[in-house]
Amino acid sequence: MIPLDKADRSRQSSIWVDEEEYLIQTAFPYWIGFGKKLETLSEFPVDQLTPYFKIIEVDGRSYGLPENWNSAYEELVKFYVNKQPLPKDTGKENKRLIDWDIDSERIYCAFLERYNINLITTDLHWHDFLALYHNLFWTLKDVIGARQYEKPTKKTAKQIETETEQRELQNRYMWELETEKKEAFKMR
Repeated sequence: MIPLDKADRSRQSSIWVDEEEYLIQTAFPYWIGFGKKLETLSEFPVDQLTPYFKIIEVDGRSYGLPENWNSAYEELVKFYVNKQPLPKDTGKENKRLIDWDIDSERIYCAFLERYNINLITTDLHWHDFLALYHNLFWTLKDVIGARQYEKPTKKTAKQIETETEQRELQNRYMWELETEKKEAFKMR
């Protein structure tokens, strides 16, 4: 999420594992690859988590990799998912709407056309990518309109009776107009 109500609106660039902060890669290509691995592997190998961390070299020593890989994996998955409060989950499990390989050219073209962003040459944060991606389909006007929609209330018997009477009067009037049109047409 973009913290619009904060002076510092920077995007998440680290995760916390066992009360320690670790810098991670945030560019979208890493996370598309991460998602593809989640889909294809039954178990994510620990040695394949290393590329998602920014490793710092100080005096010939490397820093920046957590010891608890299970917790690190869980935090990386949370970063990848970037759970948002809306839209609400439909409850349908494993429903795949996008295939990053098959749809990659369409996604690339959509970003280029709509936002003038070249996904091949840009370094875009994963959460920024997701925000733009989700808004390819829904404009703010669509979202607000859907939230403002109110389901019609159930009609009372009196309201139904009144509407039925109005429809009957309309039908009678329309029939009378239809007859008048026929007569006018015959006279020509």
